[in-house]
Amino acid sequence: MEIKPGKFVVLTYDLYAGAGEPEETLMMRATDEMPDQFVFGVDQNILPSMLKRLEGLKQGDNSILYFLVKRPSENATKNTSWS
Repeated sequence: MEIKPGKFVVLTYDLYAGAGEPEETLMMRATDEMPDQFVFGVDQNILPSMLKRLEGLKQGDNSILYFLVKRPSENATKNTSWS
């Protein structure tokens, strides 16, 4: 079965910060016992870039996904007001 909008998806993964650097840190893990589960294209808590890379994969596919997360600049955090 192919991952596409409206399909229930169950993922297992290891999420690391600092991928490709000398010291990687495990940030999150979804295992067979506690997988990540969501309805593809409906859940708003999934990164759009992750959805794009997952779409079309089939059950049992293995894939390595890399994402670049930029830290906000110092000025951006200073000028942010919280209400």
